[in-house]
Amino acid sequence: MDYLKLNDVEKKNFLKKFVFKDIVGKKISDIIIPDRHYCSRYVVACAKTIYNWKKEYTEISGNAWNLRYNPNYKVVYSFKGGKKLDLETLRPGMFLLVYNKLSLYNGIKDKENNLIDYTHVILYVGKIDSKLYFMHMYDSYSELIDFEGLFSKTGKYFENEFEIKEVLSYVGE
Repeated sequence: MDYLKLNDVEKKNFLKKFVFKDIVGKKISDIIIPDRHYCSRYVVACAKTIYNWKKEYTEISGNAWNLRYNPNYKVVYSFKGGKKLDLETLRPGMFLLVYNKLSLYNGIKDKENNLIDYTHVILYVGKIDSKLYFMHMYDSYSELIDFEGLFSKTGKYFENEFEIKEVLSYVGE
């Protein structure tokens, strides 16, 4: 099935099969999510299945902050460039690397010994019903949620003050 060719209703129905109230121990594609702290494992597993990425090109990351070092992803936006992210440049399958004010991991270093700028990753799945939609796992829950729910001052995660720091695109094939 080609997800990108589905209509909005079909996309929502297809994506719902990846959403669980408690994701820990659930099977997504060929991966069982073993720990509630691995948002990166969840989004990579979802993206592999949704976009038919080849298994050999996708590394199941242990941490969001180390995804940028996988040669099959490239940084297509960084807050360090001083520009604000143009949301119209997002393409389905891109990963948003996000700062979370409430994360217990703030202040640690990545595998290259750099201080991390973000601790959470979110998968962009596209526009549905004229809204930008994303999938992510937070704590032990996964969800399909729109941009406002993630990033607005009145959204579900307003206390986290999620802030997009980098965007990665898959280049594995």
